[in-house]
Amino acid sequence: MYLGALIAFYFGAIIGSFLNVVVLRLNSGRTLSGRSQCFSCGRALTVIDLVPLLSYVALRGRCRGCGSRISLQYPLVELLTGFLFAGVYLLGVGVIEMAFLFILISFFVAISVYDLRHKIIPDTLVYPVAGVAFLYAGLNSYLLGSWYPLMSALLSGIGMALPLYLLWKFSGGKAMGLGDSKLALAIGLTLAPSQAISAFVFSFWAGAFVGVLALFIARASWREGGKSLTIKSEIPFAPFLILAWAIVTFLGIELPTIDTFFHAL
Repeated sequence: MYLGALIAFYFGAIIGSFLNVVVLRLNSGRTLSGRSQCFSCGRALTVIDLVPLLSYVALRGRCRGCGSRISLQYPLVELLTGFLFAGVYLLGVGVIEMAFLFILISFFVAISVYDLRHKIIPDTLVYPVAGVAFLYAGLNSYLLGSWYPLMSALLSGIGMALPLYLLWKFSGGKAMGLGDSKLALAIGLTLAPSQAISAFVFSFWAGAFVGVLALFIARASWREGGKSLTIKSEIPFAPFLILAWAIVTFLGIELPTIDTFFHAL
């Protein structure tokens, strides 16, 4: 089991390395093909510079050519994707479900990082992941010979997306982005209704906690000459939605009253 988890981890790290390329090149005018380069000196990176995690450690986080620092985003995304892939393996699911979860996680990681960098969720990422999530729900229905999994997934997806859509609509896009609603639809399609409600609540709890914490840190930084952060400052919400998805998917944590209600039906 541990060997399999280790293999899944490093496979995830390799995928994470590719996701870094996707995040950095998407909507930049560059294609996903072509060799990677150092952003400081423009030196083309070789295979030995691009081994996930190991190259960063061996190079001590610096370019082998000019010695400039390599962004922490690279190893962090590789680590995160690796741990999530290992988590999927440890769930003990079947090969087909494992493959779907690997694909979903890859999109989720890319969306989270892109949203953190640019404060927007690109349609080129969120539409495909919604399609994969719908296909995932449809396949479950087909394998079980019942419409229930698909109907349950649609209920969860709409239940998560609709409140965020209304929040976006009535706030004129100030309180929430439309991309968050689209992402919530994709996430909900992968969850049971009780999980979807729990994930929805957890995402707001996490967002509120981080937002308040960031305000306190920014206030202290502002007193020392740093940038000011206010309650109106824009904070990416995609990472919190995906964190909530991971909590209910990997840890099986749900709100007790919600879980009890749906099991009673």
